[in-house]
Amino acid sequence: MKFNISGNNFHKLENFDSIFEIISLAANELEQPTFVIGGFVRDFILNRKSEDIDLVTLGSGIKLAKEVANKLKNQPVRVFKNFGTAMIKINNLELQFVGARKESYRENSRNPIVEDGTIEDDQNRRDFTINALAVGLSHEFKGKFIDPFNGLSDLENEIIQTPLDPDITFSDDPLRMIRAIRFAAQLKFKIKDETFESIIKNAKRIKIVAKERVTEELNKIIQSNNPSLGFKLLEKSSILKIIFPEFDQLKGIEIIEGKGHKDNFYHTLKVLDNILPYSKNNLWLRWAALLHDIAKPKTKRFNKNQGWTFHGHEDKGAKMVPIIFKKLKLPLDDKMRYVQKLVFLHLRPISLTNKKITDSALRRLLFEAGDDLDDLMILCQSDITSKNIEKKQRYLNRFEIVKQKLKDVENRDRVKNWQPPIDGKEIMTYFNINPCKEVGIIKEAIKNAILDGKIKNNKEEALLFMDKKGKLLGLKMENNSLKIRIVADTEEDIFIDLIAVKHTNLLSIHEILVETFELDLGEIASFYLSNDNWDKGEEITLLNMNFNDDQGTQKSMEKTSLEKLVSEGISKLLYLHDFLNMNIFYVELLGENTLKPKNLIEITHQFGKYIPKKFNDNSKYEEIDPIKDILDEYDEDNFGDFEEYDEDLY
Repeated sequence: MKFNISGNNFHKLENFDSIFEIISLAANELEQPTFVIGGFVRDFILNRKSEDIDLVTLGSGIKLAKEVANKLKNQPVRVFKNFGTAMIKINNLELQFVGARKESYRENSRNPIVEDGTIEDDQNRRDFTINALAVGLSHEFKGKFIDPFNGLSDLENEIIQTPLDPDITFSDDPLRMIRAIRFAAQLKFKIKDETFESIIKNAKRIKIVAKERVTEELNKIIQSNNPSLGFKLLEKSSILKIIFPEFDQLKGIEIIEGKGHKDNFYHTLKVLDNILPYSKNNLWLRWAALLHDIAKPKTKRFNKNQGWTFHGHEDKGAKMVPIIFKKLKLPLDDKMRYVQKLVFLHLRPISLTNKKITDSALRRLLFEAGDDLDDLMILCQSDITSKNIEKKQRYLNRFEIVKQKLKDVENRDRVKNWQPPIDGKEIMTYFNINPCKEVGIIKEAIKNAILDGKIKNNKEEALLFMDKKGKLLGLKMENNSLKIRIVADTEEDIFIDLIAVKHTNLLSIHEILVETFELDLGEIASFYLSNDNWDKGEEITLLNMNFNDDQGTQKSMEKTSLEKLVSEGISKLLYLHDFLNMNIFYVELLGENTLKPKNLIEITHQFGKYIPKKFNDNSKYEEIDPIKDILDEYDEDNFGDFEEYDEDLY
């Protein structure tokens, strides 16, 4: 939409949003002539979506913002006193208010000395002619289109140039050099020759700009529709080797004995172009494309037989990712780890495009890529940039075969986002060891055994494998488990016998009871100390188990090991489950066991029916009989002699 150079354009703004009428009323009441200026006007003319509205007033920007907020029924105002600016967010719009000003700069800083000024002064300080356009909102300027530097003509001709001497503009604020390149990438405009020559001349001035501001502009270039154009201009201007030398080092071709390699700078930009349709809302996938070959200069070798090689560049590149992110002040969180993972794995799918694809290799890729598999496949497919059409199509066809095989293996084995059935904590508990390198070795061995198909993906086979692997490492498990009997307080004869590794905690016993007897997981549950007569003692908490703090029952159960209880001379516990203590169990630690459980806890015998979710309403704690009385009632025809069974079992 174009503005009328000589006519009144206010109705066009009003049609866009009624907020302009409110701003106009506030400006008139305060007797502060006000203008909408800069990027909003530019994008309005280009029919581009713009949610940031910059407003310049001849007076206090903060005062105008507060008056507009009052007319918007006290809309919140964010004030920046140090800069004399204010901001209002309403719907999807962000209104920025500032007083008109003129600026002057010192040589070693891009922070200006600011003075009050006119609308002409404010337009003079703008970076480019296409950003110096303004439309009046009040007083005699209302609806007037103000274009002192023929910015409208530059928009029509798709030209980027500075309103004043470019050497002064860029020397005053060097970040404007990258902004010029960013606008060229976003709008696909040409930077005027005189302006670009000044960027080359002043390139070293970019060193005084904060990394955060540089990276902000770099990200906008990457997110644009033409990022490769932006990077070519950064390289041509010599700014790239200052702000991102690792990427600049990709450029160039070296030839030895008639053998050369492709220019990895332009190859990477081609990959970035290829990935654009799949990454409109994914900045970090584009970063992965930029960095996927970043280590090729460091891994480049020449072999007389093979020619140029870049062995290990994916591994080296993955190690460079956090260094580059830290240097550029990019986030060092999951976003960085996502990019690092894609860089590390980017060769893996391509290596699977040969005819012999093993399920083991597919499972390993599924496991390592996890939820990022689809993005990895997009990156790898974009990495096929051969100019040989037949060769390129052959790779793409094989790629589709790999995709289908990955789907087949995932549907069958469910490896994606899979975690091995045994973790480090269980390994330490099983072998009664503290954290050490053997734990990591065993954990990795279990994972690899499952991924390679040597054992099935279940806990039983993993435990057997763990035991064998531990023995090879010199780890042993001797007299490390206890016999436990649990009897339910119910009219039915119900009990279970367990063997459990000594380091097992009470939370694990609680989980066994909940699962075995189908108890309500949401109910309150507690363990209590007890004596030979099964009198209820203190609740087991961190405090009375000699821990320093009390973090609640679940944490207490998790922290309290069977070994800790035995060392305290405790052999009997009461377990109460539900708010009214209607589900009651007697837990007796019967001493050491000579056999190892197949799991950390193993039920060795179970007698009677499943306990109901609620016991008989008349059952109360005071009426509980001692465990020996309950055991005396067992039917020998059904169960046999208890003591004899006990010996046979253990």
